[in-house]
Amino acid sequence: MTYMNINPYKLKNEKELHSLIKENLAKLNLTLIKYEYKYESDIPDFLCVDEDGKLTVIEVKLGIDKNIILQAMRYYKMVDKYKYLIAKEVPEIKVNEEVYLILIAEDYDNDTKNVVEFLDINLNLYTYTAIINEDTGTSGLLLNEVIILPSEPLQYVKIPQIEDHLNKFSSADLKKTYNDILEQIRKLAPGVDIYPLQKYLGLKYKGRNVATIHTRKKFFWFISFKHDENGKYVEKAFVKVYTGKEEEINDVYETIQKLIKMVDEWIN
Repeated sequence: MTYMNINPYKLKNEKELHSLIKENLAKLNLTLIKYEYKYESDIPDFLCVDEDGKLTVIEVKLGIDKNIILQAMRYYKMVDKYKYLIAKEVPEIKVNEEVYLILIAEDYDNDTKNVVEFLDINLNLYTYTAIINEDTGTSGLLLNEVIILPSEPLQYVKIPQIEDHLNKFSSADLKKTYNDILEQIRKLAPGVDIYPLQKYLGLKYKGRNVATIHTRKKFFWFISFKHDENGKYVEKAFVKVYTGKEEEINDVYETIQKLIKMVDEWIN
């Protein structure tokens, strides 16, 4: 058996990174509209359309850049403002869909991550790793999505009701999805307690935390907590819910069920 001699590769400059991203747009389900799209003084690195017809802006940085989010948001707003004009040249664009923003960088500083957590737009962060086949000299790119889960607030000025969380949503469909998930959780076991806090709903069973739901305008985070057979916390099970059809929802439900069973065993 012959093994390829593949190793990490230090890119020479940002243009080389751009070239590799161009070759990997299909992995993000994107089609390039224009590289370095220029409008007035703004030049986003990539203007694309995704498989659902969403206009997509990609901003790229070779290293860690604390200004990436400010620069990317300026491009995002510009594209959102002129998307009807862009759609005249690219008919497959669905102008009623929200613009999608992607950041690609070697890594992100904590300030950027903190800002991203509270942005209520269609946004994904990726880190990259450049690789090279030493035998052929061929370079490639690995993209890894950065998952930024919501942090829990330390202090609450007002204790809201469940309805206050529902009123945050911008669509009736998302409200229905939210209610459907709450109803499904209630069916998992009698006695699940749902208590609303400032930025999320907490869900307890017999005094133990089994899940949280963090609300935003256009989506919500649905989170539970995986434990090993000894009851030690291992990791979070989570999903960013836009429609309620996300595959990861089942994993969160199963984690809640296992946690409820575990709580019953602890108490009995």
